Amino acid sequence: NYEVVGGYLSPVHASYGKSSLAPAEHRLGMLHAAVEDSDWLMADGWECSCQEQWTRTALVLARFAEELSKVEVSVGDAPPETGLIRTVMLCGGDVLEGFAKVKPDGEALWSDEDLEVILGQNGVVCIERDGADLDAFVESHPVLRQRAEHITMVRPRVHTGISSTVVRQHLAAGESIRYLVPEGVRSYINEHRLHELPNWRR
Repeated sequence: NYEVVGGYLSPVHASYGKSSLAPAEHRLGMLHAAVEDSDWLMADGWECSCQEQWTRTALVLARFAEELSKVEVSVGDAPPETGLIRTVMLCGGDVLEGFAKVKPDGEALWSDEDLEVILGQNGVVCIERDGADLDAFVESHPVLRQRAEHITMVRPRVHTGISSTVVRQHLAAGESIRYLVPEGVRSYINEHRLHELPNWRR
């Protein structure tokens, strides 16, 4: 049993190399706009703005865990103490499946060291995709099966199909993205004319 006390959204560094990335300042700006009305979600710019290059996911998660371990919280009538917050990474089924992938050269996509930080020391909450049987996937892969107690599956009642790719496709076609993204994000995109980014018009 646990209670969610907060959530951080951390945009990746520009040097990650994904062709569709907007400049870091705008990705962080859109995140701030997206969570401005939330009482538990926050945008964090350490990864995209304070580092000189791309930082491995495990190191980003470890940094959050270290900082949150210093925060005092109380459970029930107990006095506040540190070290009670458990840090987990929220991801989609594609990321979870990637934990077991092997590159063409035979090297694992994710190192054992990183998986130990992500799955061994912290944990993952995975949102299942429509039609995916991720429980069976976890059971079929030893590296995931041995850490299954730190993997929590979430099965949405509604699958929207909304993604950043879909939003960019609407923008490229000159179509409205109202109701696809928070209104603050839509206003930010319009204000900064992000729909005119060359890598968003492909």
